[in-house]
Amino acid sequence: MRVQVAGVLAALQVMTTPVPVMGYNGKFPGKGNYRQWKKAAALYSRAVRAEQDGRKDEAMHLYELAIDVYPFDADFYLNLGLLYENEMRDAAGAEGMYKKGLALEPDHPELQLAWASLLCDKGEISESITVWRRAQAKLEQHRESEDLRRPPAPLRPAKFHI
Repeated sequence: MRVQVAGVLAALQVMTTPVPVMGYNGKFPGKGNYRQWKKAAALYSRAVRAEQDGRKDEAMHLYELAIDVYPFDADFYLNLGLLYENEMRDAAGAEGMYKKGLALEPDHPELQLAWASLLCDKGEISESITVWRRAQAKLEQHRESEDLRRPPAPLRPAKFHI
């Protein structure tokens, strides 16, 4: 049993290692003021670039500004939480960001995976696995809906050899 738990934990760590959202998908969440969101999205994009360039303090400041301007976008909280967790080694700060993001968008799979990873690091294994499974189900659901929207591949004439 102990070996199985260790295997599950190892797999969970690998599968839930969060990767920062690189860039912004540009979808207005539908709350608040659109102009404020556009301004915050620009700050968010600058923060992502600063983080990619290794300017972590600047990135943190820009993420915080984006949240101050428009506090309704879960992606803003995700990236700030990832920065807290992975670069600043501040689990409490990351937890706060993940919880705020999940309060806005409870079914956000990337946030759920980041939260599951943090729970695993804290030793809350059963809760971590539960959250991870929920995220995986949501991702699978998303993949299936994407497959339904994608047009079928064009048929190619078969080549028969007699």
